[in-house]
Amino acid sequence: MAIDGTGASAVADRQLIDRLRNEMRSAADPVRAAAQQAYMKSALPYFGITAPGLRTLLRPVLKTYAPSTRVVHEATVLTLWDEATHRVGGPSSTSDDGAGVVGGANLPLLA
Repeated sequence: MAIDGTGASAVADRQLIDRLRNEMRSAADPVRAAAQQAYMKSALPYFGITAPGLRTLLRPVLKTYAPSTRVVHEATVLTLWDEATHRVGGPSSTSDDGAGVVGGANLPLLA
């Protein structure tokens, strides 16, 4: 069963989502975040975390993540994307792996 986004929030792994968001909030750098948002001309604010910093921060959390089903995993990713309040990454933290946006396999538009 594929998730189309309409019911994703109901089956998403809320513990993981909350933990990821809390980790990013705790590591936020408001000065860098303002610079990233201005440079990228984004309506969404940034956390001010570089891509290497984000990987270091979230690796321990994601390393232990074991979704119970593919549906739960897809719903978690869609919910992270759909409910995003911040972007991550920016001019000083871009990479080729799409780390500027959380929502794919790397889970990096989160919050």
